[in-house]
Amino acid sequence: MMVKNVTVFGAGLMGAGIAQVAAQNGFKVVLSDVTEGALQNGLQIIQKSLGRVAKKKFEGREGEVDAWKGQVLANIKMVTDPCQAVSSSDLVIEAIVENLKIKRDLFGFLDRKADPSCIFASNTSSLSIGDIAGTCSAERLTRWVFVEVGDMEKD
Repeated sequence: MMVKNVTVFGAGLMGAGIAQVAAQNGFKVVLSDVTEGALQNGLQIIQKSLGRVAKKKFEGREGEVDAWKGQVLANIKMVTDPCQAVSSSDLVIEAIVENLKIKRDLFGFLDRKADPSCIFASNTSSLSIGDIAGTCSAERLTRWVFVEVGDMEKD
């Protein structure tokens, strides 16, 4: 399966950063959060970061900055409706508050709404992925990205 459409839940610093990087790399991104205010905050984070990236990327070619930033921003759609957010998603990345119940509730809901082929992932830093994924169907569990920091070895 080829991932083309990415949905990011959570428009805070991490979620906005994930959405930005995906959009910069040509993915169509839906950034979703519970309020328009949170989405606007996420957009401000992205715009500020794009400015820093563009300054380095286009040093001496400032005329290209606005077009590049426009292309990246055109890849990002923002919605508060989680059903709309996952309607055509190939990959869902969650970057919401570090609260197990809230994460489980979100993924339980998304499991019923997202296409069966959609891959799920979490940006958790302290919770067990297995615990977070626990509200998903057995079929969906085969479409989860399971990587925990403790699983990674130093070189």
